[in-house]
Amino acid sequence: MGMSIASELNQLLAQKAAFYGEHFKAIESLEQLPQEAISLNSVLSQAHYPALLQQFALSYQAKVSTTCATKPEIDARALHSMWSQWFFGLQLPPLLLWLFASQPGSALNRAIAAAACSGNWYLEPFDNGRAETFYLLLDADVSHPAPAGQLASWESLLDQLLIPIVERLAELGPVPSKLHFSHQAYIVHWYLGELSLPVSWRQQLIREMFEQAELQPRIDIAPIAHPFWRKLRLKQQSPRIACCLRHKLPCTQMCADCPLDKDGRKGKGQKACG
Repeated sequence: MGMSIASELNQLLAQKAAFYGEHFKAIESLEQLPQEAISLNSVLSQAHYPALLQQFALSYQAKVSTTCATKPEIDARALHSMWSQWFFGLQLPPLLLWLFASQPGSALNRAIAAAACSGNWYLEPFDNGRAETFYLLLDADVSHPAPAGQLASWESLLDQLLIPIVERLAELGPVPSKLHFSHQAYIVHWYLGELSLPVSWRQQLIREMFEQAELQPRIDIAPIAHPFWRKLRLKQQSPRIACCLRHKLPCTQMCADCPLDKDGRKGKGQKACG
């Protein structure tokens, strides 16, 4: 009996992206889930999301000196933005590796269609409330048809999984969709450069994934605005357009390529640790 699709994916991650393999696990049954895992649909609901963000806020308050008379107020937008960066920072690279490093047309490559269904996703939070490990259910008895191509598979993930996640995050917190999409775009753009793709192929992917105002047209479906359109400055060394706000959190510096850091202020804008 050959290796299961879930085992193939876990092996691919272990071999090519060991760090992400620790935070992204394919499973064949719900019995493999740890007790602390929560369905993604539950995580992105009023039943769990506010509590996770409260834990996340406490982790930043704990970084501040205990000599402070009162707990510092945590900037809500910065907190939700940072949680989003952790979430997509652990979810997106494994998906990109899976899509572009597995053999096109193979059973493993076709199985990425299962990732477009949010009902197949589970999340184990870290102690501080942020994302720690994703679990994706890949039913061995479900076969997937060959997609029209890798771009079609990617846009299916955008349309059915990633855009809806952002819409729910925007409803649950003070961060607008635009900033969440900015996080996604930045992570995808960065990781495409980590995949060691041929230069011509990478340039083609950047054109297809960032320079289109709409997703590819589909029959009987109204045009869908591309969420990554105008989210990055692709021709500049520092592509960020929107500040992620992280420097507003205690003991947290600006990003090295923060668009606000025009005068070499990196590290000076962080909130004090007390």
